[in-house]
Amino acid sequence: MEKEFWETIKKSGKNCDNINYIRRHIKKTNPELIYNLDNIFYKYHTLIWTKMEIILGGYYSEKSSGFTNFVFYLLSKGPNRLYKFLNSEYPTNYFKDISKFTVEYKIKNKLLSKLSKYQRIEVFETNNFGNMLVIDNDVQLTEYDEKNYHEMIVHVPLNYFNNKPINVLIIGGGDGGTLREVIKHSNVNKVFMVEIDVEVINASKKYLPKLSNGAFDHPKTNLIIGDGFEFVQNYNREKFDIVIIDSTDFNQSFALHTPEFYQNLKKILNSNHLICFNGDNVNWNEKNIVDMVTEMKKLFNYVSPFTVYTPTFAGGFYSFCLCSDTICPKNFIIDWTIFEDKKLDLEYYSPQIHTSSFALPKKLDDKLKIKSPQLNGAHYILNIYDLSFDLINNVEIIDNIFIKAIDIALAKLLDKKIHKFEPQGITGMYLLSTSHSSFHSYPEKGIIYIDFFSCKNKDKTKEAVRYIIDCFKSTNYQLHELDR
Repeated sequence: MEKEFWETIKKSGKNCDNINYIRRHIKKTNPELIYNLDNIFYKYHTLIWTKMEIILGGYYSEKSSGFTNFVFYLLSKGPNRLYKFLNSEYPTNYFKDISKFTVEYKIKNKLLSKLSKYQRIEVFETNNFGNMLVIDNDVQLTEYDEKNYHEMIVHVPLNYFNNKPINVLIIGGGDGGTLREVIKHSNVNKVFMVEIDVEVINASKKYLPKLSNGAFDHPKTNLIIGDGFEFVQNYNREKFDIVIIDSTDFNQSFALHTPEFYQNLKKILNSNHLICFNGDNVNWNEKNIVDMVTEMKKLFNYVSPFTVYTPTFAGGFYSFCLCSDTICPKNFIIDWTIFEDKKLDLEYYSPQIHTSSFALPKKLDDKLKIKSPQLNGAHYILNIYDLSFDLINNVEIIDNIFIKAIDIALAKLLDKKIHKFEPQGITGMYLLSTSHSSFHSYPEKGIIYIDFFSCKNKDKTKEAVRYIIDCFKSTNYQLHELDR
């Protein structure tokens, strides 16, 4: 495709003056080709801006027509002169991260500067923050605070599955930090990681080895070097429970921010699922976050942004987003005893940080208009697994649990009906003044399915469901709260 790109540039004449005419012609005759050619142009546009940003940033914008004309001028000189320009170096003892304000990092050494097939990759040894990974002039992480980011993008979504065996897909994340955190969870069966640029992985292994900490070679890891969009589009094997998209928001990642990508993702997910992806700076780029949530709400039932504090990344106050058709993070009860029993070695994430991360600044929260509805009651659907045959084949035990739970919920029992099947299995229905509760057990499978709905006393109903979970003494369960 590079050959076709440079042939097109050549045909467009001096300074690419005829590029629009050439584009229109190709778009009519070969729409797929123009899509690929445009992607290559965006790549070079980003690489050239990366080279110039340290000088022009803060004064000029890469989105201006003047800079675009400059890009066409450089392209018109051919690939050899362009790459000579891109590979030129200038001495500096600091690195500038330029956005809405400029942050300067004091540099001891430039450990790596490599132009890969897709992007410019740099690693700096800084004076104060350890080694720092930079892609296309954009700081990706520092050793100083990378755990804040990686622990939140992983442990927030994974803890909604308690101890259920799960399969995880990571798209991007070539530094290895996200993968490192995923494989800490014992209930992860396997994890697929799809990274487009092997040079990011190579750079991280050599200059940032603590990030992956051996995760690339872990037996649960299936590492694929390839395009994440194409992987999702063509995947037809065992479905995933969680997808984590840990990508840049520029250059080669454009396709990962399209509705088509997320529609394809849905096809490779189990019914109970979560997608987690990195968002934007909460203070600087509110509009981007509002637009992101608006678009995702067209595709998913539940869209929940949450935040992290990472001082050296994207202005410090950064965001992620969870999307699902079945799991509402704000209404799902996580069993924190399961999390504590895993005894994970963490520096930032905790149950308290998890809960508080969904509290957004009022200004942003008002714009998103996704506040939890004020419910009169609560409706819980509960599936409990790994139970003993005798426990869930005993009418008296189960009935006593439900009678006590109804009492805790401050509900009045109007009538009940329980039926014992032969040779095993029980079904029961409790008619309440505030609604109903029911169950059905499969002793041969070790499963009981429970429905508990009360239109009043929401907090007490939640306490009642918690009591039922505690009585059955299983950590393997699924719990959902429905809006009523």
